[in-house]
Amino acid sequence: MINKKCKIDYFKNIYQLDDSFNKKSSSLFETKTFLKIFADSNCIGGNSGWNPIFSVIHEGNKQVGFIPMFEKYNSYGEYVFDWEWANFYNRYQVKYYPKLVIALPFTPIVTNKFIINKDIKINEWINDIVDFATKKNYSSVHFLHLNKNHLDFFSNEEFFFRNTFTFDWLNKGFKNFDEYLLKLSSKNRKKIKQERRKIDDQNIITYKKTGSEITLDDLQLFYNCYLKTYHNHYSTPYLNFNFFIKLYENFKDKIVLFISELNKEKIASSFFLLDDDKLFGRYWGSLDFFPNLHFELCFYQPIEYCIKNNISYFNAGIQGAHKVLKGMSPNFSYSAHYIVDKDFREPIRLFCKKETAKNEISMENLSKHDRNKLIN
Repeated sequence: MINKKCKIDYFKNIYQLDDSFNKKSSSLFETKTFLKIFADSNCIGGNSGWNPIFSVIHEGNKQVGFIPMFEKYNSYGEYVFDWEWANFYNRYQVKYYPKLVIALPFTPIVTNKFIINKDIKINEWINDIVDFATKKNYSSVHFLHLNKNHLDFFSNEEFFFRNTFTFDWLNKGFKNFDEYLLKLSSKNRKKIKQERRKIDDQNIITYKKTGSEITLDDLQLFYNCYLKTYHNHYSTPYLNFNFFIKLYENFKDKIVLFISELNKEKIASSFFLLDDDKLFGRYWGSLDFFPNLHFELCFYQPIEYCIKNNISYFNAGIQGAHKVLKGMSPNFSYSAHYIVDKDFREPIRLFCKKETAKNEISMENLSKHDRNKLIN
């Protein structure tokens, strides 16, 4: 029993979720409103491969906790890659999809997956989700982008764990960007200065807009750039323009937008969300190729913004070991995986064990270059 007075229910309609959950979390990423934006903009549901299901705890007629889950028919937009597992199943003519995923769609950041305002036995809640997945014939259950402390909730020994690299910038109380550069090695400091100088040499100027300063035309420009960059890589973005419009309508004061111009023509833009004193990014795009502009819009401008506004943390996203050379710290986010079919458990357990060992060696090597750990 998770609690003698409580029971667990499962439903697919986000509109059945109580609005009070918007007040139960200090993070915008853990609110009903943020999740609802994905649904209202049709970025989830339909043919997206992300069909929402909510595990909700009731105490009488009152909802006191929920976990956002998704029935998945592909592995896109998760950023904890399991395509090899799907291929492994396929070789034995066993279906890997649908599977059950607990994560924010297309948003690889560590968040609290257990939104509660009650003393709940979370490990028993997780076991109930496993039972639900088994009864519904899902191949597996995946809790993605967890804090290391969250792993203590997974008492079921059949869960396997993985680690995924994230790269974070930490504000050490820098007075300005030059002081931040002093923390880097002379080689990397020189390279960043050269990259920024090349932006100046191209006569590109960049400015910031926040909150009510941002217009719908600014958002349209950003999305045109975002779309163009995806198309240049022969890909299709997960998020549509309506998603960003609804973010603007609901969280206008949390948006930080950078716009670059050349000869008074807007050429590129990057989009960030401010959550308390943490900055998360980054969606970006450019209408054409300009050397080093990606670094300027996605790293240097947001870092400068954080320094000027006493923002303590900037999430620079997953993957990309080169970020360490630009002053980002490598860290792990974690995931927990339950395989329903016993015949597939041992091979996947071994996969996770080998991957974890390999990533830990990579972390040791990356940490040798992490100036945040070398210099206090």
